[in-house]
Amino acid sequence: MLSGYQTEEELIQNMADAGCKEEMAADVLNCLKQGQKKKGLMLLQRQRKALLDGIHKDQSCIEYLDGVMDGMRKGNARQNIAATESQGFSTESDSTGQAEVSGSMETKVSNRRLQAADC
Repeated sequence: MLSGYQTEEELIQNMADAGCKEEMAADVLNCLKQGQKKKGLMLLQRQRKALLDGIHKDQSCIEYLDGVMDGMRKGNARQNIAATESQGFSTESDSTGQAEVSGSMETKVSNRRLQAADC
């Protein structure tokens, strides 16, 4: 019935250790009790995908941060800001503290911000 688990508590604990909420564990357990193993596996696959999506988002944020750090180490951050301002673009901080660029670069900056919005 429990597909390799000796007790319900063991199954619930393993799912909790894997980041499943109590409701998810209860749903999977109910599926197993009702003989709906495929449905239980589907629920766990969704949880796995959500965890993996979180990892990918975090990896993307780390890559953005690495880029900022590399630019600062190379001294490019100050040069890029100065070059942007010398080309007639102005930089201003919005309410979130992020810099906004006015002018023809605005679309490019806006797109970049959308990509990194969750970081």
